[in-house]
Amino acid sequence: MLVLKIRRFVPENPIVTYGVYLKDNNPFALTLEPSKKRIPVGEYSCVRYSSKKYPDVWKIIVPNRTLILQHWGNFLKDTEGCILIGEKFIDLNLDGITDIGQSRSEPNNGFSELMAITKGLTEYKLIIEQAFIWLNSGLKQN
Repeated sequence: MLVLKIRRFVPENPIVTYGVYLKDNNPFALTLEPSKKRIPVGEYSCVRYSSKKYPDVWKIIVPNRTLILQHWGNFLKDTEGCILIGEKFIDLNLDGITDIGQSRSEPNNGFSELMAITKGLTEYKLIIEQAFIWLNSGLKQN
């Protein structure tokens, strides 16, 4: 089974939580989620999900929560507890909160990269962990 990781940046922000998506410890996308509703650190199953609003995305199976998706979006207002996936952090609307850019605007950007990596799968394992040190080679845990 494919195992992917989201490594979150510490110190935590009280409004928004930022992270990096990793495959084999190599970064391929960035993540953003609301801090008050962020998914706890741990291991989760992800399954394919599709609706009219979010066709062909991933649902994270989180105990005591429903409909936690991984999908495209740029702003904190684009999520109520789901993880947004993009390619860079940038304050797009100049409101002082760093947003996530290049989520789905072009092939091989953020969300599209996740979908390419998981193409043909119906399930994968997601590990969410904390990151404490930023190094040139990526994030490293203490």
